[in-house]
Amino acid sequence: MLRQLIYWLLATFLFWFLFANLMRLRDRLMTLEGWKRTAARIAGYALLLVGYPYDVLYNLTYGSAMFWQLPRRWEWTFTARLQRLVFSSGWRGAEARFICRYLVEPWDESHCGEYP
Repeated sequence: MLRQLIYWLLATFLFWFLFANLMRLRDRLMTLEGWKRTAARIAGYALLLVGYPYDVLYNLTYGSAMFWQLPRRWEWTFTARLQRLVFSSGWRGAEARFICRYLVEPWDESHCGEYP
């Protein structure tokens, strides 16, 4: 039980780390020029190449366990799940709003959509 909790914490931290760095890199890309812009773009695509499949895998495993439901049809990413759940009432909506407000939106405003 403790081992699964540690795996979940490590997987969540890695997922958040990839997301936060990719969003920060995207924001910085607008201010860079020349070789720095090219290097940042290459780093961004490398993060995306690793991050997107990880997002899908996280959504199918830990995301499903976190919200006690399988993803709906065409809801491949964790963001798609959050964008749907932030508008629902009950504990799933509260959990999705908490994740969006404190883990996602400090790095990318309105990533989860406009919710109450």
